[in-house]
Amino acid sequence: MHLKFSNWARLFAMAASVGPLAQGCGQTTTDNELTGPTCQPGQEPIACMCGNTQAGSQVCDSTGHLEACRCMGPLGTGGARQTGGVGGFGATFLTGGATASGGAMMMEPCVLNIPTPPPTAGGAPNQEPNPNVAVNPNAAGAAGAPAYAGSPATLGTGGASDVDNETAVRRALGAARLTLLLGEVQTLKARAGSAESAKLDVHLNSLHELHRLYIYSGSSAFDQVTLPNEMPPSPALLAPAPTSTAAPPPGGPGAALAPRPPRGPTVIRRLTKDEYLATLAALGFATAALTVQDDLPGTSAYPFDNLAANLIVAPIASQQYFDNAETLSATFTVPSCAPPALGADCAIAFITSFGKQAFRRPLTCAETQAYLDLYMGAYQAVGLSAHHAAGIRQIVATMLQSPNFLYRTELGAPGAIGETFLTSYEVAAELSYLYTGGPPDSELQMLADASTLQDSSVRAQQARRLLSTPQARPVVRHFVEQIFRIDQVEQVTRDPATYPLFTPTLAAAMHRESSRFIDYVLWESDGTFATLLNAPYTFVNSSLAQFYGLPDPGQGDVLVRVELPANQRMGLLTQASVMTANAPMVGSHPFRRGSFVRERLFCQAIPPPAVGTHGVTPTPDPGLSTRQMWANLTADPACTGCHSLFESIAFSLENYDAIGQYRTAERGFPIDASGYLYAATDVGGPYVGGVELAQLLSQSATAQQCFTTHAYSWAFGRSIGANLLPLSANIPETLIFIAHSPDFVTRIHN
Repeated sequence: MHLKFSNWARLFAMAASVGPLAQGCGQTTTDNELTGPTCQPGQEPIACMCGNTQAGSQVCDSTGHLEACRCMGPLGTGGARQTGGVGGFGATFLTGGATASGGAMMMEPCVLNIPTPPPTAGGAPNQEPNPNVAVNPNAAGAAGAPAYAGSPATLGTGGASDVDNETAVRRALGAARLTLLLGEVQTLKARAGSAESAKLDVHLNSLHELHRLYIYSGSSAFDQVTLPNEMPPSPALLAPAPTSTAAPPPGGPGAALAPRPPRGPTVIRRLTKDEYLATLAALGFATAALTVQDDLPGTSAYPFDNLAANLIVAPIASQQYFDNAETLSATFTVPSCAPPALGADCAIAFITSFGKQAFRRPLTCAETQAYLDLYMGAYQAVGLSAHHAAGIRQIVATMLQSPNFLYRTELGAPGAIGETFLTSYEVAAELSYLYTGGPPDSELQMLADASTLQDSSVRAQQARRLLSTPQARPVVRHFVEQIFRIDQVEQVTRDPATYPLFTPTLAAAMHRESSRFIDYVLWESDGTFATLLNAPYTFVNSSLAQFYGLPDPGQGDVLVRVELPANQRMGLLTQASVMTANAPMVGSHPFRRGSFVRERLFCQAIPPPAVGTHGVTPTPDPGLSTRQMWANLTADPACTGCHSLFESIAFSLENYDAIGQYRTAERGFPIDASGYLYAATDVGGPYVGGVELAQLLSQSATAQQCFTTHAYSWAFGRSIGANLLPLSANIPETLIFIAHSPDFVTRIHN
């Protein structure tokens, strides 16, 4: 590929102009000759004007003048292509996508400017012009674009020698992408307000770091060009996204079963790793070879990996998103654009359709213009044979790292203050990611277009439908696994000399056992919280059967349902995965398992230790059991109050060693598994062993309240902070009630 300096310098100039766009929506063009089709392929003109004459759905004749044409069709775009204009803009399109108040989508026209390929200062173009693109003979440069190196003349002077063309073009295309991305993040920051400023500042800094380290590394004159430290949000990009102003009806009967949780601040939620990959897969991309940073694991206060405050775009993540977008766009199959369709026609149709899928909402007029400018920049920068494909791939590479792709917003209509209704597209995304871990499917998209998701009964129907899909099982399973720390069991390490049975293969089998058990209880049994805790069965393969001391079911690695010894194990609590993930690395310790039950199953915080006592452990005494040594250490009244909350619980689970294997003695001392539930539990009192503890938990309203609170926290990506009454004994029904609640579609916007 041969490209003169002037051409890729012009591309950078265009890149610098796409951030601060000033694009008006809802305007019409006037008195320009019609030279192309009035509507996109597959669309119908619904109102055309030729001069002052209403043309209805008819195309103006070759001598007429087109004033405006509005179209309706599957692409969501339409309009008439026209020539004329001054500077570097020679054609306009009409496109639309606003939603009428009360429901149905309508086409709202807006003007799209198409920059024509500008010639060099001497009048000769840098490359053979494309006959499918109308060229404005008056064009002298990219109108409105800042001149490279501060001089407008630089854009039109090619220089005596070529630069490293492919490297220069790659950097220029990357600069154009990053410039647009910076503008988008600044725009989102302006809309989100102070609640999300810190998060989006991290994203902005990451983009600047990426620009410095990646795009302009190496040696060329282009390396001296840098992006501004701050780019103000574009007034045009702040234009409202398509939405509905219809207020949702009151919540139904499900919402009345629990006090309303705190609605919290408005949040912007970056896609988790799994959501990011699922969204790419839904767009048709292969994701197996992509590198994506793991999300931060849950904590005692918030057990899940989807905490909105933790989901930021740090420099490492920004680099990965950039690299992944380049990799995927390079192999993207560009839709054909056969004559008589024009390249810009096809680009607008692609921006509209692919953009709506990627952003999970229709694009605004200004966004469509920005991506059209991006297309034209790449179009002009490469050889004639690849111009259209390069432009489309530039769009794809940018959209796949856009904040509109990476974040799920819960902002509602622009400018709303106080209690705010989410837009129909935000509700569709919230439903889809909550229940399937991926973007809205076609049915949800249609309901969002019609603004019917504000109806609580429709949301409940969709929640039930989505929970019946195969995609829901791993999502809901992951929710339960995180509460019990089952998702961490394969990262656990143990001393092989002390625990020779614990291998990666056994840890994986433990994980599979719990996953199959959760799926069975939720989808094939009664789906209740009680059964999750007190089921008398589990699923084992041959290796797990041997580990548990059960008869071999004889089906190798296949998991088979078996009954459990009633005096040893019951439900999820006593499974090896849970006992292993919540045990110390070696030996016994009262805090790990005791705090797990208290904090994650009762939702009760444990006070911090007294000053100077953190990390203190008993002095080893071969004449005492571990429990006796700890009892002596914590007999001091300064310790007893706190330790009573978890120590007795932990030692009631001592029949299970650090890898969850059942035992009756520890270091030669008989296990004392007596326990007592103290303080603020509805099932307080004495009990013995893990089986009796599991029975108490399965009967506890406090524990079920805690589980419901976890479900709300997980659904909203933030800590609710107060126990909620159980919505239903059935776990899937509890999740459906959350979607039915008015809290699902309202936020507080300060």
